[in-house]
Amino acid sequence: MKGIDDVVAVVKGWSRERSADRDRIAECLGSLASNCEEAITVWQDYLGNPGSGGDHWTPISWVGAERAKRLYEIHLSSVDTLRTLLATAGPETARSRAYEDSLIEMAFRQFRTDETASDMAQAAIEHMATNRRYLSLVADRIKSIVLSEPRKTAKTAKTAKTAKTAKTAKTAKTAKTAKRAASREAKSPALAVKARSAVAKKAVKKKAAKKPAGKKSMPRSKGRAGRTRRR
Repeated sequence: MKGIDDVVAVVKGWSRERSADRDRIAECLGSLASNCEEAITVWQDYLGNPGSGGDHWTPISWVGAERAKRLYEIHLSSVDTLRTLLATAGPETARSRAYEDSLIEMAFRQFRTDETASDMAQAAIEHMATNRRYLSLVADRIKSIVLSEPRKTAKTAKTAKTAKTAKTAKTAKTAKTAKRAASREAKSPALAVKARSAVAKKAVKKKAAKKPAGKKSMPRSKGRAGRTRRR
């Protein structure tokens, strides 16, 4: 199953952003393994209840119309699941269809030379058991793949660089301002005290301006004594 191997190679190159797609692919592989198991049960049912037999050309006359129909339905289900799996994996594998027909053994082909219906059923069971084991193994491999970190885009890198530059410039400006203040204080302690006092007053005024205005008191209505008495 080269297509499934291609899927594994593709998933190994994914980042963590596609973890949901990885889980979906693993789920599809598990469904395909279940399809194989179900088809095996149908063929085993034939071996346990072979019936009266059929002609020398068509296996369906031996297997029976109901079993043949069920095998075909399982095949269609596996094809849909396989297409979902490949579409999720991406364009690298989306067109791989070489192994769709070989996944589920149906009863629509002709007998090979000297082949009996029992031989055909036994070969189908062995073939699908191999497929089931392989699909289960690949599903476990897909689940165990550790996805890489997302790659940084040029825009993200540029934004990070700009933020770092702005932070560095702000730090340098703050240090320069502090150095100037220390120099002034060393030259003239009196001026330094005056400057700190001015800064403190400015901060107090700014804080007072931010306080919300108090609620205006409503004028009191006149009491009973203030009303004119009617005679």
